[in-house]
Amino acid sequence: MASLTDKMAASAIGSSAPSKNKPAAGRPDAGDLDVSDEVSTSSAASARRESLTDHQKYPENIHHRVNALRHLYMESRRREHELQIANFKKEAETYKSLEKVWKKRLDIVTGAHEPTLEESRFSLDASDAPVQTAPNDGQQGVPKFWLVVLNYAAHTADMIHPQDVAALEFLRDVRVEYSESPLGFTLVFDFLPNPYFSNATLTRSYEYGTAVAPAQLYSSSNLMPKATAGTKIDWKAGKDLTKRVMLSKDAAGSAQKADSFFDFFAPTITDLGQIGQSLARGDDQELLENAEQAGLEYEIAIALRSRIVPRALLFYTGEADTEGVDDSEYSEDYSDTEESETAAGHELKEQDEESGGESGGKM
Repeated sequence: MASLTDKMAASAIGSSAPSKNKPAAGRPDAGDLDVSDEVSTSSAASARRESLTDHQKYPENIHHRVNALRHLYMESRRREHELQIANFKKEAETYKSLEKVWKKRLDIVTGAHEPTLEESRFSLDASDAPVQTAPNDGQQGVPKFWLVVLNYAAHTADMIHPQDVAALEFLRDVRVEYSESPLGFTLVFDFLPNPYFSNATLTRSYEYGTAVAPAQLYSSSNLMPKATAGTKIDWKAGKDLTKRVMLSKDAAGSAQKADSFFDFFAPTITDLGQIGQSLARGDDQELLENAEQAGLEYEIAIALRSRIVPRALLFYTGEADTEGVDDSEYSEDYSDTEESETAAGHELKEQDEESGGESGGKM
């Protein structure tokens, strides 16, 4: 996306350039520009930036005024953080107010409710032509509904590996449970009895910290998760989809890690509030990778909560924008909260480097 400076420059060029093919008098053609000129300009800009923002060189009177501005800035940050919490609570209220809608969706998908003729009539435009359908095949409900939804949504499609598909056919419902104390949410995946694991429900939850350290608030007013938890999956014998058995000629097969959708329910780091501090203690490549994975999983969780679960139908029919850029149908409550929390996902591994939080974290 072009910066404001770029747009201003483009506007100036568009209004004053005498010709598209002939350079203006006194100006070199683009082909004549030396790369070294660009480098020196960049270096000069960098040096100028450092010089202009070196607060150590402020006179005492200016320094006092800048500190006064910092107080005002922190007040705006506190208000923004309060708004994030209010938006989250409003989103929770909206979701809960639609419980009857989600229940009826579940009943139709699972075959517990057969829509009446009146319920099944739908048209956005009176001039829409009748939809051509195949003969009735006798199946109940909407088979593989959630498998299709998750496979279509960009955030979850890459999580699904070939060995996961058959297990996800038993996914009965995906729903969201909100909590006000502590503030947070839980993604609930309900499964039918299946040959892979004995759990009827798998969950992934996130808890927010409403009390934010000043140093953290100074850098971000986003709602930041401080903890997450998953579910221990009770795999049936020989059915663990997160492991791959490697056979050899001379020894019994050994189990090795296999990437799976079900890794989502086993977070590597559960104490999210201490990621930054843990990273600050040393350059640990494994910790860095786990921190990046934690941020990615949080973004996935936000997409599920705010977009995929409420709009599951559109992902099933293929009408949803897989990249999530067309959210015009969203209420402001959903879109505003999701945008800020997606940004928070990017900030996960940095939050405590600036706040100086206590060390700790499950690895």
